[in-house]
Amino acid sequence: ALNTMAEERKRCEEFVRTSLLVDPRVHQLLQAMNKEGCPTGPSFFSCQYCPEQIQGYYEAGKGVTVCQNRMQGSKEALMTTVRHELTHAYDACRVDLNPDSCAHHACTEIRASSLSGECEWGPEFMRRLALGEPMFMLRKQQQACVRRRVALSLRMAECCKGKVDQSIDEVWDVCYQDTSPFAIHPSSSGV
Repeated sequence: ALNTMAEERKRCEEFVRTSLLVDPRVHQLLQAMNKEGCPTGPSFFSCQYCPEQIQGYYEAGKGVTVCQNRMQGSKEALMTTVRHELTHAYDACRVDLNPDSCAHHACTEIRASSLSGECEWGPEFMRRLALGEPMFMLRKQQQACVRRRVALSLRMAECCKGKVDQSIDEVWDVCYQDTSPFAIHPSSSGV
C-alpha cells in the first residue's frame, strides 16, 4: 500500500505541475493572486491522501491540496479541481472571508463551481451518465449544476446546518455574476 501511495503522490504532483504550466485559467488565477499580494510559490500546492470523499481543498495560510487518492478520470478533471481550489484561494486573497459565515462559503463555492469548468456541459453530461442519473435540458444546465454542487459542499460545513438553500439564494445573483479575475465567464471566452 505504501508503494501505491507513493506512486499516487508522484502522479498527482506531475499532473499538478502540468496544470500550472498549460492551463490558461490556472495561469490567470495565479497571476491575479500574485497581483493582489498573495504569492503562490512551489509549496502552495501539495498532494495528500484524503480520507473524505473530496477531490481537493484550500486551507488559508497553507495553500491548495489535491487529493492524490481521488484522482479519477482525466487530466482535465484534475485541472478542474486545481481551478476550483485556486478560486477559493483567490477569493480568500481578495476578500476577508469569514469562516463562520455560510453566505461567504456559499459565494466562494458558487464562484468555484462556476468558474472551474466542473459544471460545463461535457463534465456534467459524463458525471450524470456515470451515475445513471437522468439527462437534463441544455438550457440553464450550468446554473442547476452549480446550485447542486454548492449545496453538496455546504452540507459539509458546520456553519451552514439548516440554512444551505437560504444561503445560496441570498448570494446567488451577485456571486454567480462575479467572474473575477476573468473579464467574462471563462467558458464564454474559450479559456
